[in-house]
Order: sequence, then C-alpha cells, then structure tokens
Amino acid sequence: MAGLVGLLKVCGRKGGPGARADLDHTNADLRSNIKEWLNYLKDDVGFEGWRFDFVKGYGPQFIKEYVMETVGATAFNVGEFWVDCRCASCCNRGRIL
Repeated sequence: MAGLVGLLKVCGRKGGPGARADLDHTNADLRSNIKEWLNYLKDDVGFEGWRFDFVKGYGPQFIKEYVMETVGATAFNVGEFWVDCRCASCCNRGRIL
C-alpha cells in the first residue's frame, strides 16, 4: 500500500478526545474540497487508502462518501474509534475492534 492519510483531527481547544471535530461535514462545499484533495492524493501522490481520525466525531455517511468517490469500496481504509475514552493516556490502546 502506498500510504494512508490522517484526514481529520480532534479539536484540541477543550476536552481532548471528547471535543467536537474541526470540520463541518454537513457543508457541501467542504465535502467537495475534501474529495478533490483526496483524489489529488490518490491520483498524483499515489495513496491507495485512507486513515480517518476520531470517527466518533462525524457521521459514517461522510466516510462512505469520501471513500466511494475517491478510492472505492475495495480499498483498505481504517478509522480510529476510541471506546469509553476519557483521556488519551487511559484509553483502550492496542485494542482492535
């Protein structure tokens, strides 16, 4: 696999992992720009799949849209999903779901 990209980051202003996401995925213009950027990474850089950070922070319909309109359903994609996380140092690190 050529590589994975961390698409989203958790807002670090307050609350750590429970904080809101930085991006408003309900905004159609934002989603269009994300897909354009992902297609650039796929077509010009050679990425073959995506790593999505903090998938609890936004709806699965957005991940599906980004995957289906860029690398497709057969590509390897992964999402970071923290279970019952109250702080980064006390979470279920190493647990695979």
